[in-house]
Formats: sequence, C-alpha cells, structure tokens
Amino acid sequence: VTQSEEFLPSDHPLQQIINILQQQFPSASEDAGAPVYLVWGLQEEVDRAGVNQMLDPNFIGKEVYDTSFTPNAECLDYILSTTCIDIKTSDTVAGVDVSSFVATDDQGYNSVNCLVGEFIPQKQSFMQTIMNATEAEGGFNLGTDMWRYDDLYYDTDNAGGFWNNLSSWTDSDGMPLTDKYMFGCDGKASCGPDSKQLSWIALEVESTLKLRAWYSETFTRVLYDKWEHLASKINANAPAGCDGMFQTDMTMKWIFMNSQVVYSEAAVQGALIGLALAFTVLLLATWLPLVALFSTLSIVCTLISVMGGMVMLGWELGSIESILISITAGFSVDYVVHLAHAMVQKEGLAVDERIRESFREMGVSVFSGMFTSVGASIFLFMCQIQFFFKFGCFLCGTIAFSWLFANFMFPTLVKTFGIGPPLTKKSPFTVAQPTHWVTEDGNETSAPVPGEAAKVEVPGETSLVVGEAVAEADL
Repeated sequence: VTQSEEFLPSDHPLQQIINILQQQFPSASEDAGAPVYLVWGLQEEVDRAGVNQMLDPNFIGKEVYDTSFTPNAECLDYILSTTCIDIKTSDTVAGVDVSSFVATDDQGYNSVNCLVGEFIPQKQSFMQTIMNATEAEGGFNLGTDMWRYDDLYYDTDNAGGFWNNLSSWTDSDGMPLTDKYMFGCDGKASCGPDSKQLSWIALEVESTLKLRAWYSETFTRVLYDKWEHLASKINANAPAGCDGMFQTDMTMKWIFMNSQVVYSEAAVQGALIGLALAFTVLLLATWLPLVALFSTLSIVCTLISVMGGMVMLGWELGSIESILISITAGFSVDYVVHLAHAMVQKEGLAVDERIRESFREMGVSVFSGMFTSVGASIFLFMCQIQFFFKFGCFLCGTIAFSWLFANFMFPTLVKTFGIGPPLTKKSPFTVAQPTHWVTEDGNETSAPVPGEAAKVEVPGETSLVVGEAVAEADL
C-alpha cells in the first residue's frame, strides 16, 4: 500500500482534495515530518484489560508505568542534556548515524524539541535566582548549571515546583511549553503544583517521514528498524534508572506499517482456511477425494483470477481487499459443489454420462444463480462509496470466474482422470476396496480390463463407474 484507502472515487471533488493534501504537498521540502517520541517512564505495552470498543469506544486501555524509572539528576541530565542536545547538534547519537532518518530544521540542525533550549532566564523571574548565583562563575550555562539545583528539577518532594511552572512559560513564538513537551508526575498525564515526582517524559524528534505522505510497509520498515536501533543504543549507554526508553509515533506511521502486514497475513490465512473448509465440505458431499480435489482446484483458479483482476484494476492490498480475498473461497464453492454432488448421485453410469446428467439436472439452476448474482452486483458499480463499489466488482468477478471454472475446468478434469475410488462411510479415512469388477456387458471379472468401463462393487457402498479406460493401477 502506498496511499490511504479512498472513501470515494478518485475523480470525486472531495476525494481529489484529500488526495492532493496527502499525495502532492508532501513532495515539498518544507513539509513537516512525522514526529517520533523517545519515551522514558512508561512501558511500551498498554494494559488492555476491560477494553470493549462496542460498549465503550473511548476506552482503549490504560498506560503502564515503568517502576524502574528514576528521575534523578543523573538520569535527567542524560535525557534532557546529553541525549537531546546530541540529537540536536550531531549526526551521530550513541554511535548511531541518524542523518538518514532524523529531519533537519531551517537552520540545518536536527529537528528535536529540547527543553533546556527553552529556558530564557531574562524572561522568567523563576530562573533569576539561578542566573545570579552563577554570574560570578562566568555566566549561566543552560546545558550544565541548571542541574546543580536539585530542588527545582528532580527533588522527589517538590517536582511540581518546577514542572508545573512550565504551564505558564512560553517559547519565542508564544506557544505554551506544555503544548510542545510531554511529561507527567505521580502516575498522571500532567504535573500539578502539589506533584511529588516526575513519572514520565518524552522527547519529540522529527523524522524524515512526511507527515501527510503514505509509504509502503517495506520502505517504512527500514526506517522503523533504524529508530529501534537508536533506542537500543541510547538505552545501552544510559545510567541505571533511565535505560528503559522506547520509541513510538502518534501519526499512525508505525500502525499503518503493521496494518499492511496484517492485511497480507489475513488475506493469505483467510484464503487458505477457506480452501481447507471448501475441500472438507466437498469431500463430505461426494465422499470422493479425487472429485473434492478437482473441485478445490477450480476454486484455487477462481481465487487466482480474482486476485489478478484486482491487480489489473490497480487495487492495492488494504482492509477491503484483504476481507474480499478471505471470503473468495466461500463464494466460489457454491457452483462446483452442486455439480459435483449431482455427478456422484448418478450411480451405475459411466463418467461421460455422469457429467451429462449432472449438467442436465443442475446446469440450468447453476446458471440462473450465476446470472442473478452477477445482475445484482452490477447495481453496486454505480455506488460512490468505494467499499460498495469494490464489493460489487469482487462479487461480479468471483461469481463469473467460479461459474466458468465449475462448468468447464471441473468436468474436464473428471473426464480426463475419472472420479476415483470412494471413501467408506463407516471408516471415513479408509479408501473403499472393491471385491470385484463388473464390465459394461454385466460380466464379473477379477480385475478391470484396460480400455473398458468398470464398475466397482464395494460391500455397503455405492457402486461407482471409475472410468472408461481404466487400468488396475488407477484403482
């Protein structure tokens, strides 16, 4: 998949606006990149206990806090100073080259929001004491001196004294700092004036993935693996208490990447399960393994033809296409199972006669079912909503192909190879063994005569004509 699924036809005015925003603007060099977050203090897994989207669609789970996270001076220095400033100013972070997956800003620096860069003492009376205390030592250094004042930044008894004050601070553009930086205290999503300890914090880094663009799973996976490698290296160099960081995104890039994998896996698994169920149904309906196999082969051909049609129409494997492929076998089994069952019911007849009688009995009904289904699907071609349009195309193609293979491929295989010996109903996994053969003129023989029709007589089973040119090896 290289783009989001369309809700309306591509030539619809509303869909054209969406496509322009998603596909054409991202080509500009100034387009924003998708942010990736480096998160400390939370666990990557979410507690999904009690989640029921049908009853409560707003509840998607609870965050799980990393109890090993220790926001002391050493850890905060590593997170906010060492890691963040390294990402900002260097193409190598923790021994990893980040130039290929971290975007740059207008000034040529790597694009990352570093909290220490927002502290402007001249604008904040809260920082004036710190600035004055260090003037005698040569001035205030944002990257180092701030960590000397433990009671302001990581004191377990007064975390809110600093982190809550950020709500009243703004950056040079007037944006509140709490809108740019993500952190929380005391197991909450934010910090208050009475907060005791910092619970979690995240650094926002701009990636080279364009925010409004859509990428294939293969392309996105390469960048995802690079972010994972960076996270593992940062953790390897981190001091104890802040070595449990993970990376994530909130713009659906990683989710969309994994969704593509789910689509392909679901399509393959659904198709295989459908074929297995179809073979089982056909085997129970006919008790002839060879006939069930031929019927399943016609379903496989239908599945391949429908998938080929999707490719020719330019469809990409999304959620709709994945569902349609999964149900193809169920739609395709209908016609061939009727013909196969009718063929088996014609006892005592040669293969040619069985084929003729099955068409004489079920041919009209099967054609009528195909004609009405295809006719009904044509009305879906006029739908504007893409799900109904695609379902109409799928239904029409599946029904048409399944009818063609059931009427032409299946009887051809039966005529060529015969119907084979049946399974015994008393012992379903045992092939029925004949006690003797009867030729067309009614004479019993101990073995079939090559070139003549032979009828298998099995105690307690139906007599079956196995072929016109039968040899002993065929039985």
